[in-house]
Amino acid sequence: MLIAGTAACSYACVGWVRSMAQRKSILDIPNARSSHSNPTPRGGGLAIFIVTCGGLLLSQILYATWPVWTFAGFLVGAMIIASVGWIDDVHGLPCSMRFLAHCFVALVVVETIGVWNVVEVPLVGQVTLGWSGYLLTFL
Repeated sequence: MLIAGTAACSYACVGWVRSMAQRKSILDIPNARSSHSNPTPRGGGLAIFIVTCGGLLLSQILYATWPVWTFAGFLVGAMIIASVGWIDDVHGLPCSMRFLAHCFVALVVVETIGVWNVVEVPLVGQVTLGWSGYLLTFL
């Protein structure tokens, strides 16, 4: 039931974003680097954001799967990335602005969700990452 509901929400959200992008002429016009040959609606990430955050919010309400601080950090980070992506789709943003936004969100994740400290390596076992865990989590 949950899978069917998620699929239906995804389908509806993608349709909504697609029709909105077409009405407002938010289109990706093909160029030499494009993999498509016809103008394609932009902003599909907005549908992914809506469905993912909606599902996580519902899961958090029903099951309290994450501590509130962790959930808030993830949600704030997702909102920043979705907003920057939408603004870039509609108006275009310099790479430096997108890069700074992603770096900021990576720092939010490191602070609220935590650092990747240990990895399991086949045939070796657990490997402690030490300070490099901060760098890997950030990346």
